[in-house]
Amino acid sequence: MKKKVAKSLNLESLYEKKITVLSELSKNLHRQMDILSYGDGEGAAKISFQNEKMIQKLDGIDEEIGIVGENSPQNVKMIFLSEKIFTLLEEIRGAHSKVTELFEKSVHSMKKELNTIQAKIQLKKYLRSPNSFWKTTIS
Repeated sequence: MKKKVAKSLNLESLYEKKITVLSELSKNLHRQMDILSYGDGEGAAKISFQNEKMIQKLDGIDEEIGIVGENSPQNVKMIFLSEKIFTLLEEIRGAHSKVTELFEKSVHSMKKELNTIQAKIQLKKYLRSPNSFWKTTIS
């Protein structure tokens, strides 16, 4: 009986740890949305690296839950924690899709800017070339 209680407590602590990491991930995604709304793709990309580390942490926690969770009894608290995890996952899924959309807009905007700069450079090169007909001479 003590083993089952210890497993249950360990599983509860793993669920709580998962909820903590998911909450941090959710905050990061919302921060990314704010940063991307100002057009700072680089700052948002830095946060993406932090998010990847959190996802790796979540993978480790899920593996532990898989090992400990087999044949563990489910009580009311475990069901409540599971519901909270699923709620956070849904929130994160929505935030992630918004962040992805904002990243795509940012990349599109950067491509436009790059194309404009490249066109200006090519135009300057052409106008400075000796074969250009646009040069005027003042006598």
